[in-house]
Amino acid sequence: MKIRGKAVSGITALLLAIAILTGLAGCRRQESGAITYEFKTSEMKEIVPVAVDEKLHAVSSLEYIAKTGLIELYFDKLAFAPAVKETLQNKLWYALPKSPEEGKGKYYDSAAVVTLKVVDKNRTYYLNSQDHSVAFGTAAYTKDTGGMTVKYTITPDRETAQKKKFTAGDIAFSVSVSYILKDGSLYISCSNNNLAGGSTAVIETLGLLEYFGASAEAAEGDFILVPDGCGALIQTAVGHPGFNPLKLSVYGNDAGLGDSDDLYHPAVVPAFGVKQGGSAFAVIIEKGDALATITADRATENGGANRVGTEFTITGIRSEKNGENTVRYIGKNSYKGTLNLCARFVAGGNATYSGLAAVCREQFIRNGTLSTKTVEPAAYLPFNLMVDGAVRKTILNDVQINYAALTTFDQALDIVTRMKAKGINSIYLRYKGALTGGLNQTDISQTRILRKLGSGKNRTQLYDYIAAQKMEFYLDINLISFGSGLFRRAPDGAKTLSAANAVSTGKNSYYPFVGSESFDRNLRAKNDLRQAVIKVLENTRNTEITGFCLNDAGSLLYSDFSADGANRQGMASLIAEKTDPLSTDKRTMIDTGNFYMLKNADVIVNMPMQTAYKETVAYKRVPFIQMIMHGIVDYSGAPINFADNTQDTVLRFVEYGACPAYEWCGKNFSEGGDGEFSFYYDDWINQAAEFYAEANEALCDLRGKRLLKHYEDAANPGVFCAEYEGDTRIYVNYTEENVETGGFTVKAKNFLRIN
Repeated sequence: MKIRGKAVSGITALLLAIAILTGLAGCRRQESGAITYEFKTSEMKEIVPVAVDEKLHAVSSLEYIAKTGLIELYFDKLAFAPAVKETLQNKLWYALPKSPEEGKGKYYDSAAVVTLKVVDKNRTYYLNSQDHSVAFGTAAYTKDTGGMTVKYTITPDRETAQKKKFTAGDIAFSVSVSYILKDGSLYISCSNNNLAGGSTAVIETLGLLEYFGASAEAAEGDFILVPDGCGALIQTAVGHPGFNPLKLSVYGNDAGLGDSDDLYHPAVVPAFGVKQGGSAFAVIIEKGDALATITADRATENGGANRVGTEFTITGIRSEKNGENTVRYIGKNSYKGTLNLCARFVAGGNATYSGLAAVCREQFIRNGTLSTKTVEPAAYLPFNLMVDGAVRKTILNDVQINYAALTTFDQALDIVTRMKAKGINSIYLRYKGALTGGLNQTDISQTRILRKLGSGKNRTQLYDYIAAQKMEFYLDINLISFGSGLFRRAPDGAKTLSAANAVSTGKNSYYPFVGSESFDRNLRAKNDLRQAVIKVLENTRNTEITGFCLNDAGSLLYSDFSADGANRQGMASLIAEKTDPLSTDKRTMIDTGNFYMLKNADVIVNMPMQTAYKETVAYKRVPFIQMIMHGIVDYSGAPINFADNTQDTVLRFVEYGACPAYEWCGKNFSEGGDGEFSFYYDDWINQAAEFYAEANEALCDLRGKRLLKHYEDAANPGVFCAEYEGDTRIYVNYTEENVETGGFTVKAKNFLRIN
């Protein structure tokens, strides 16, 4: 690598850094990307539906519209809601619950095709298509080729609805939803428009078809599939006392909104599904995915419905208390595009979570989210090894200047050499913390390789060995976030709604051994991303690295509320576009695997392999993401040496078809301590070599094949089977007893491959 290292130390450097930072304080000013209102908290108003017509929240009489393949589209003219018939099982999926027979069942007054949360200064309106359009006679539909379009004019009251022309003080929105049948799928597109010219009202969130397929009843085997972590099933026929509605933020929470109490668990894939009896469907969010929150609930003895759907954050809004007042920030960069969904329907033997994963995979490839390529065959299974380079020391008032070397280039060479001697012949080495700032890397356009890790000669020896052994070297870089620099002015960065710096906080795994407990990282402004990528390409033009590991770009996403910023959907598109050149003539490793970043990915590390919500008898993890991705890229979960239960974790890796993964350092922190620190490579290398040999034998020739089916053995709870192309099965037994299945014995806490 041609870029030179720099080392900083000493009290002089500390004082100089403080002087520079102090001199720069207050000199940067950037126009806010938000409109600010302040008002008495007591003057805040919420307007909710009051005149609810139950019959408009359910479907009764249906009219045939169109057909493609094995599905037909229908429409209810009373409720202005669609339904889809899957003809193989003669199953009707309703957008609203079906009207019950006289005196039986319950209506769901909250069910609507479209819901809006509209904010106008100190007022918040909760509106929906049923009570605020259909009820006022302001809904209309037209038939299109292969489908139809329904248009709702949504107002808070009948008086406003009857106006021929809206003024700035009115709350009036047009929401258009089109349904087109094509290639055996239902494509849904939704757009909105503020009908009151000059109005200050904005849509904060828009819910679309949140009750599609909802039902109060469930038969054995019915489920809701949600993208929690690796994927999870809400088993709707199994009781779940104390279940709370589930919310999953696609691609994680938005740091651009600032600190929030509404923090949801992240989802890396924008898809979900439902199974009822012999029929099932999957919904893929094709546009608006970066704005989506997937919500799910289940019926209880007190009512409600088993349902899953999505709402979209159209405008970023944040409210803060200021004494007796409330300050409300409303983002200027509302999303103006369409929201697109694709619904795929399966039946019979395909109505399983494996079948839903298969149609999701096909659709993601069709719409260009995933590549059509497959993993190239190789003689050995890759071993994803992350080594940590350096971390800053905390020396005074949390100011970090000196570095602690965690793994030098010489130590990294010793690690891979020893691994090779133990039969680990294919290593994907991800070098973290090698640039200025260490594990809390500073602005990528100003970084250098740290001299603390060794000389250029040491680095070249490491490169040469890896190349000679046909292994791969990935330089870990943070592109969309940066830690504080000491001597160079950092970019202004993205802004929150309140014009503060948008910040992402990361954990320092080496605390309390060295450094601070966490890292605060500023998020990059929209307009700085292109230049950052150019700098990376310039500084690594003649390096010997195999490629880059995009540390942050695959694991977090945010809105930029600076004056010339972008909403979250715009940032997702921009990040994917601007980082594309980094894949030219190089391979790309992605951390975590948010789907908007996967088109050019060759390897995914830290892919979720468990759920964020707690597993119960009615809430089960499944390898939904892995069934979509297997054969397209190599992937692994969180490092095995991080796990609380190593034995079960290595079994999970085999069950999910994942490459072995560890994160090590060359410094032995356990010397003189309690010996529980989990990073020192010498504590793990023998166990890792033993597991690698077993995993390589079981999984190596399956790398490019599809993971077709996955299920728990019905006769042996705790025993799971993964089926691949070519009639290969791998049984994994998590129990303490040997188990007989399919005429074979699977040993306790072990696995068995059968061809």
